[in-house]
Amino acid sequence: MEKIKRTLPFTAAILLLLAGCCNPRQSQEAARSGDDSIAATTAQPELKEFRDLDLALKTPDSVRFLILYDEGMTRIPNEVYQLMNLERLHATLSKIGALDKQIGTLANLRILNLEQNQLTSLPDAICKLSKLAELNLMANHITELPACMCKMKSLRKLFLWGNGLDARAEEIRAMLPRCEVIFEGDF
Repeated sequence: MEKIKRTLPFTAAILLLLAGCCNPRQSQEAARSGDDSIAATTAQPELKEFRDLDLALKTPDSVRFLILYDEGMTRIPNEVYQLMNLERLHATLSKIGALDKQIGTLANLRILNLEQNQLTSLPDAICKLSKLAELNLMANHITELPACMCKMKSLRKLFLWGNGLDARAEEIRAMLPRCEVIFEGDF
């Protein structure tokens, strides 16, 4: 019983840290003191996952996370751009060949996953996504990135594995110094 009492603060600290609600020192101090106010004030709400666009469109203001999976999909449906609070968009394993300029209207988008599509380029409108922190473009056919991407201050992770851009890895990393850019050789 004593061992359990000693490990509870450590477990709580790990949980607070994994939840992303505070730094390691804050999580340890909060766990030791039994103070869960840090977690209560900084924890992010659970994102409800929508996998059906028609269902999502019934309550467009509540949609934060949308997963589109359709092997025949060649573009992101126009209706997606009505989801103004969308934070995460996953449109993977499809045949999307290009992104519309409207992608830049998704002002709250933080994560965009376009893995395993047929993309060859990105529109400059991608750079209007001022909150975008993670962009997954793995396994596409991208040969060039928009020059404006160097101005994307919130972008922290860019997955480019499987695009044939490995030879330009240093150039792209220099263009995005605050961003972790992941190529095939990084795995």
